[in-house]
Amino acid sequence: MSGFYPFDVKPETFYEKGDFEVVYGFSGSMGGWRVGMRWKSSMEGKNGYPVTRSGDPCYFLISEELAAGLLETLPSLGEPKDGQRKEAIKKLKGEDK
Repeated sequence: MSGFYPFDVKPETFYEKGDFEVVYGFSGSMGGWRVGMRWKSSMEGKNGYPVTRSGDPCYFLISEELAAGLLETLPSLGEPKDGQRKEAIKKLKGEDK
């Protein structure tokens, strides 16, 4: 993929509705664990969602101060996703040490 991709590996999806998703993953270039959201398909020209030079949809990264709060507000996806999300929230809050 050309252009900026913030995650070192494919992030974990913690919310998905229609074409919108919220993900969690590690980003060495952004300094650690991050939460991002995006529209999954390229719709540039239809509604102005930003895309990379290659046409891939861009992630909006959530600030570190707001990331755990956003994950806490997402609806339940059932196990094992809910357990993974709880662990992600602990990491983001620095409670996993």
